[in-house]
Amino acid sequence: MLNTSARTLFITLDLPYPPRAGAPLRNWQNINLMKQYGDVAVLSIFKGQPPEKTLPGIENWYHYDLGQKRPLKERLERRLSVLQPWRYSYIDWFYTQPAVELLKQILQDLKPSIVVFEHLWLCRYLRVVQGYPCKIIFDEHNIEADLFEQKIHQIIEFLPKIKMNLQKNYIQSMERKIAYKSDQIWVCSQSDADKLQQRYGHKLNPYVVPNGINVTNYETVRNGQCTPAFQAQFNPHTLIFIGTFSYPPNVEAAQFLTQEFYPKIKQLYPNTLLIIVGKNSPPALTAATQKEPGILWTGLVEDVKPYLAAASVVITPLFKGGGTRLKILEAFAAGRPVVSTTKGAEGLEVETQKHLLIDDTVEGMVDAVNQFWSNPTLYKNCVDNAYNLVKTRYSWEAVADKIQPLIQKLISQD
Repeated sequence: MLNTSARTLFITLDLPYPPRAGAPLRNWQNINLMKQYGDVAVLSIFKGQPPEKTLPGIENWYHYDLGQKRPLKERLERRLSVLQPWRYSYIDWFYTQPAVELLKQILQDLKPSIVVFEHLWLCRYLRVVQGYPCKIIFDEHNIEADLFEQKIHQIIEFLPKIKMNLQKNYIQSMERKIAYKSDQIWVCSQSDADKLQQRYGHKLNPYVVPNGINVTNYETVRNGQCTPAFQAQFNPHTLIFIGTFSYPPNVEAAQFLTQEFYPKIKQLYPNTLLIIVGKNSPPALTAATQKEPGILWTGLVEDVKPYLAAASVVITPLFKGGGTRLKILEAFAAGRPVVSTTKGAEGLEVETQKHLLIDDTVEGMVDAVNQFWSNPTLYKNCVDNAYNLVKTRYSWEAVADKIQPLIQKLISQD
């Protein structure tokens, strides 16, 4: 524990609580773990007003609503942005002068020792924070230039591909800038640390702060005390996929499940129920599957635990993306076996046949689900091993042990 306290300000682009997706879960983890070193404040910047005015355990929460009318200068700049095809509008969208003024006021009033940027997309506020005597942590949820490059490979048309390459260069320049100007860079996994150094040079020294979860929150699911959602408690052949569908890799995964995987698993188990949980459900996909009673789209849910309780297997067929999969860690803590692709389990210290089953083909994933449903010993062994892993490596307590020396080093630099 530190000898002196450290006041921390988090700047996020998500609703901090309740955390219902991967990024908010990581943010909420870091917010809570930093409380052991001193007061924590949060500035959230997104469109809309939060449903609640307070955060559990956080005294100072500030919010700027991006839905407010922009200053004239910014509105003109947005119209002229068509003349700058290299700029990536998502970065500019989160930046506005009224939020700058709010941030300045917070920095003056609270005088934080540490400011944590959650996500690259907030990078234009870096210059503001640099004007104050505080340490800066850049929490890199994904290596964004790497993800953008994955998207480019899918583009066939010449002009869109040229534009996306220009935008990738812009993202890359902003990512490089904030990485080198931050006092510490946190990444989700060693895989992401390697990607960051390969792209921006080995002078960078990213620290691995794993995604973790509050394991005790899922204990009611694991011990059977959580009431399952829907009628699924009557169906032992229930699968669940959890994701936010504004994230393209999750849309691709949902397409794979509904169009390729589900018809094949249904041939083996005609009563199979596939539950797809998450906000921003793609209309084309939901419409295409609405006549299939065995596929249920829930949209945004208040609490994912009843849906995990309904499932006998959690499936994560991701083929692109970065970071690590909190949906897998949730399943491990909830005592639910996981079938995943290699990419889906990337960044987690897992072994197939020990903690979960991994395959990258539709036939292989169907077989993996069949193995869990037909082999109780394999089911139990994977569930038990995965639970032990999440407790020892990916619990909040385990992540706290990773963070402590980093904060000690950061503060001792003064």
